[in-house]
Amino acid sequence: MILRQYIDMIRIWELDNNKRARKLSLSGGEPLLRKDFFKLLEEIQNNKWMFTSLVVMSNGSLITKDVARKLNKNEVSGVQISLEGTEEFNDRIRGKGAFKKAVNGIKILMDFGLTTGVSLTAHRKNYRDLPNLIDFLRDLGVKLIGIGRLVPIGMGESLEMLNPKELKDFYSLIMAKKKELEKEGVRMLAHCSDSLWLTEDKNYETHGCSAGYDSFSILPNGDVVPCRRFPVKVGNVLEKSLIDIWYTSDFLWKLRNKGNVSACKDCEFFKKCFGGARCVAYGYFNDVFASDPQCWRLFNSLPEKTTPPVGKDDTIVFNEAYTESFDPKTYFDKMSDV
Repeated sequence: MILRQYIDMIRIWELDNNKRARKLSLSGGEPLLRKDFFKLLEEIQNNKWMFTSLVVMSNGSLITKDVARKLNKNEVSGVQISLEGTEEFNDRIRGKGAFKKAVNGIKILMDFGLTTGVSLTAHRKNYRDLPNLIDFLRDLGVKLIGIGRLVPIGMGESLEMLNPKELKDFYSLIMAKKKELEKEGVRMLAHCSDSLWLTEDKNYETHGCSAGYDSFSILPNGDVVPCRRFPVKVGNVLEKSLIDIWYTSDFLWKLRNKGNVSACKDCEFFKKCFGGARCVAYGYFNDVFASDPQCWRLFNSLPEKTTPPVGKDDTIVFNEAYTESFDPKTYFDKMSDV
């Protein structure tokens, strides 16, 4: 069973004996469409001491009182609902009636005492409307709001990314909004601790992109990818164990070497930013080691997709925030071969 493989990894690394996070997220698509969804939750509940958090990511349309009751019973840590804007903007993208269904789901979840966050993704069609949505969510009683930017992969390819200046201005606005809402007990977070925030706020705590270090996603067919926004297959759990994939994938080891994002190495923020979002670079340039195309320190406008900036550097650079997840000897021996 795939869940058992993840539990085995936790035990091998002895993460269950320390305070490091052991998160599990159930996402999609829409996970509530699975007929065996609550059977899986029950199995997770039987091993609940192995996980520090369990989050369900949903569009909210299938949330009912019965669903909320079952989520509560299985001690789900939180539920994340995705919205694209206020009703008009959201329904242009997600379909007529989607906003009302999602908001109804949010209300039910909060009524049952479940920690409920809302995820927003900024792109050209909606970014001017998102402050209005944030105000709406605050008035609704939502206490956790995640802000992200479009990853041009899959359905995201049909939408238009913000150019670097637009993103910078949007983030500046969101940072001001964040400070305002904190006084009211509302937390606003950047998706994946987006390191581009750091270039505007030097006090911002970021760990950089964690793909290949402490996260992975497993697709319905068993394929393992570094991140749900980063669909590069590194193995399949029906053919090879998770622990083997984690340690033997050449792509993952190259991804862990931040020195491969060499065009950014002279930037003052590199040791915290590490070149920005790898998923955005991959989706835009089809090159995981290209610089983030929305970085306003590098670009005045979105660059040509065929010419990502590159540098030449053989230095091995690792993200110190994550190396404790690996056996040091194995880690450094492998890194020296990349």
